[in-house]
This record gives sequence, structure tokens and C-alpha cells, in this order.
Amino acid sequence: MRAGIYARVSREEMAAGYSIDTQLDAMRQYARDRGWQEIDYVESHTARTDDRPRFQQLMADAEAGLLDVVMVHRLDRGFRNLLDQLQGIARLRTAGVAFVSVLEAFDDSSSYGRLSQNLTGAINQFYSDELSEKTRRGKAARAKDGKSNASTTPYGYARDAEDGVDVPDPDTLPAVVLAFETYARGNMSDTDVAGVLNRAGYPPSGRAKSGRWTREGVRYLLTNRFYVGEVRHGRRTWYPGQHEPIVSQELFDQVQALRSKRNASRGGRRRSDRVYLLAGVGVCASCGLGIVSQTALNPGRRDVPQYFCPSRRRSVTCDAYPALTRADVVNEHIGRIITSLQLPEDWRRRLEELANHRQDVADVEGRRAYLAAKLRRLRELYLEGDYGKGEYDRLKAEMLAELESLRQPAPPEVEEAGVTLEALATAWQNAPVRLQSEMLANIFQEVRVDIPGRRVHSLKPWPPFVPLFRLNNMEERDGYFYPEDEPCNPGR
Repeated sequence: MRAGIYARVSREEMAAGYSIDTQLDAMRQYARDRGWQEIDYVESHTARTDDRPRFQQLMADAEAGLLDVVMVHRLDRGFRNLLDQLQGIARLRTAGVAFVSVLEAFDDSSSYGRLSQNLTGAINQFYSDELSEKTRRGKAARAKDGKSNASTTPYGYARDAEDGVDVPDPDTLPAVVLAFETYARGNMSDTDVAGVLNRAGYPPSGRAKSGRWTREGVRYLLTNRFYVGEVRHGRRTWYPGQHEPIVSQELFDQVQALRSKRNASRGGRRRSDRVYLLAGVGVCASCGLGIVSQTALNPGRRDVPQYFCPSRRRSVTCDAYPALTRADVVNEHIGRIITSLQLPEDWRRRLEELANHRQDVADVEGRRAYLAAKLRRLRELYLEGDYGKGEYDRLKAEMLAELESLRQPAPPEVEEAGVTLEALATAWQNAPVRLQSEMLANIFQEVRVDIPGRRVHSLKPWPPFVPLFRLNNMEERDGYFYPEDEPCNPGR
């Protein structure tokens, strides 16, 4: 019997003295008393959401058949949101995996046990919501008292361990001053300032994944009022801070005035109503960054929409050079690809052939429900000692294998995708750009663009569309489909 042991504390609970070791010791003893194999899943994270890496891994392993039991020390270690609790435990039941709370000892095979479990979940959510409200009030009071609520100190400071006030850090403070003074000269962009800091050898904030200063990092630094001695509560409320400022108010105001002037100038030249076809789906084929869209004005000529790779802004190495291309050329290419997509008339039958079989939906779903119920009953009998481990593992493996085989070769979402794809070419021709952009977002996860080649490099459709693209005889590699090469038009 394989038991996934989940232990968790939040930052607030760690500060209050809650211990992961206490949880683990109790669960390990519970598992050893029953001869279960232990697999640990440990993290520091709030349970107000189920978006937790180790918890998600635990659930994935359970649904993949790698666990027989999921165990927590107490119910609120796994869930503090009642809806997440109901959905999570239902997922485990469907997979034939038991759920055990060591302290509360729920019997979720009975209606009374499930009621008790749900009531406890509701109480946990109440206390979680109450704690959240108290935390918000506490943070507001702390900000009014001039102390920062940030979990990490701003770049250029270090937090004093005794009173929790941030003090200037002599190693990084000069980088902050250099950034403000460089920008205040009036001839440097955020990207230029990032280059100055990188050449001077100053390490960036620990949050910088690239290990280098980037345009985004500089922008955050130059607009942070913390450096003139203020602390923030919420998004826009600032209070006088207890910490020492490291940038003068005069220098800070000078930088903000320059930024406002530049933004106003750029805003006057931008088209706020501009819609870019590849917004949200376009990706640089060389480095994988999402491409950026903009409109550049050429003196005496019309505005020119462009796609470009933001690698330089983010200090990421990219082989795409030049790093920008005219958007209309790329848009024409994807338009030709879309209008050439054509499903064979018998695509539904061919999908069935690809899957080798098709069973009636009602029969398949009924069989799946029957097997899920048998798995739950098998688990209960094993826990009660009616089956040995070897027999339990054999029967469970057989049921899970049959469940895995009961897949619809052409589920409703695939058939709906087929109807969408059939109508796409006609709908594309007369659709406005905004609608065309929405069509692409509904069909593709990514559209990779060869920026120097001014062409679409490859396309990654959403799962329901994948079998349909295979019927178009487009080359497929690693989940991407590659259109036939077309010569670019360098004269445009």
C-alpha cells in the first residue's frame, strides 16, 4: 500500500511555531502501524488555493495510479477552501485512492463520515477567511506605522532582524543611486540603464531569472517610492516609512517627470485601437519568448505594425537578427495557412480509424462509473483486511487498465473542433482582425514566428485540434506542426 504523505505550513504558521516535522512524525507512525510504504510531499504554502506545486504533484501521482492512499495530518493541511476540498476528494475517489486525515479519522465510506468531513471543511474555510481579514488589518496597521509588508526587502536594502525595519545595504545601494542618476541625464532608456548596471557588475534582484538587469527590473526600481522613504499598503496608498531613504525627493521627482514626458510622447504616436493578429499566441521561434507587437511611425509615411523579439529587453540570448519584422508579412503567411486547411469529407470516420474503435458514449461512461465504484469497494475491502496486498494490487491494476482503455476516439470536443476547422477558412476571409485574432487564440496554444525569415515557423494547436491537423498531412514534430517553406518577400 503506497501512501502519499502531504505536510504543509504557511509562512504565517511557521512564524507561529507550527512544525512540518510534527505532522510527518504522526503520519509516518500511522503508515508504519499499517505496513504502508511512505512517499513524502512537503511544502511551505497557503492552503487557501490548491495551486501548490507539491500538492498538484501528489494529486497527479494519485490519478496516475502511483498511490493507494493520500494522507494529511489534519484536513486543513490539505484544504482550507471547501470547494477545493470537495473537488479534490472527489478526484481521489474516482481514481480509487483513499483519503486519510490522521487526527480527524473520517470514515468517508459512510454518509455520516462525509457529512462530518464537509462540516469540518466549512469550519476550516471560515477560520481561513477570518485569518485573512485579520492579516489584512494587521498589514494596514503595520504600513501606517511606517513598516514594510513586503516578504522580501527592496533592492538596495537589508531587513534588520530585531525590529523588522529595512536598512540601506552598502553592497547594493550604489546600484540604486547609479540607476536614478543615469536615467536623470535624460538620454537613457530603461534598457540602457540595465546595460549600465550590468557592465558595472551589479547583481540584479534575486527575482531576476536571467541573472542580469533587465528593462522590467529597472522600470520597477525607478518607480518605487520606497527609495524616498515611503511604504505602501495595497496598490496606491503610501505612508511615511521608518526606513532611511537612499534617493532624494528631488532626484526621484526629476526621474518621474522624465518618464511621464516620454510616455506621453509615445502615447501620442501609438494607436490605442490597434489590434495585432498574433497577440497572446505569437512566440519567437529562436528563443521561445512571446513576441511583442508595436506600431512604428516613419516620417512622411504610414505607420508600420511590427512584431519583434523582446530578448534584449529581458537580457536573454536570442539568435533572431534582426529582432523585428513587419507584421503584415507574417500575417499574410498565417492567413494562407489558415485558408489552406481542409479536412477530408470523411474526417469523422478517419478519426475512428485512428483510434481503432468507437463505443457508444453511454456504454463507455456507464462502464467507467461501474469500474470506479468497484475500485472504491476494493479499496474498502483491502483496508478491512479482506484482501492481501498482492491480490489487491493485481485487481486494482486490471481495473485501472480497463478504465484507461475506455477512451472515446472522437469525443465531443474533438468533433466540435472539426466543425470549427471546417468553417474556419470561409469565416477567416471576411472577418475583422480582432475576430481573426480570437480564432487563432481558440485554436492554437502557440504560433512560432521565424522573425528574420518573416514567416510562420510552426504551430501548436490545442489538444482537441491535434488529430484534425494530422489529417491535413502537415509535418509534425514534438507537438508542433510545420507548414511548407515559403520564400519570404524581403522587398516589403
